[in-house]
Amino acid sequence: MGLVAGLDPVRAARLYGLPHVIDYGPDRAGDGLLITTGAGLLLADMDELPTLRWAVDIGASRGHLHAADWAAVAARTVTHTVAHLWMAITDPAWMRGVLEPFPADRLAMCSRPRIDIGHQAATVEELAIWCEAFRHEPVV
Repeated sequence: MGLVAGLDPVRAARLYGLPHVIDYGPDRAGDGLLITTGAGLLLADMDELPTLRWAVDIGASRGHLHAADWAAVAARTVTHTVAHLWMAITDPAWMRGVLEPFPADRLAMCSRPRIDIGHQAATVEELAIWCEAFRHEPVV
């Protein structure tokens, strides 16, 4: 479970009306959150980044008035966050506002256009290496 007892990114999303947050379950190797702008990125990244338990296609909710509020709560429920973003339609300024609540030392970014917050990675492989610091053995 996340850092706030009884609350996780999915439950927080229900409070704020964000429909595209998924819990991949406690068998993952970490309690991290993936934020993407597209279901294809989400699915591919979750295969490659086992320390991420929750995932959100925030691009499907672009412009949502309460996305930054959700992020402020979600940031307190996860150990680390990866943002893999390809913003063809999503406004980078809005996206930055969503990401700002996440602590910079626990946020890794791979985005086009670039958003200068947190650890910068150029590839999914670099994201995977960064995530290893947050690995734990799954609860069985």
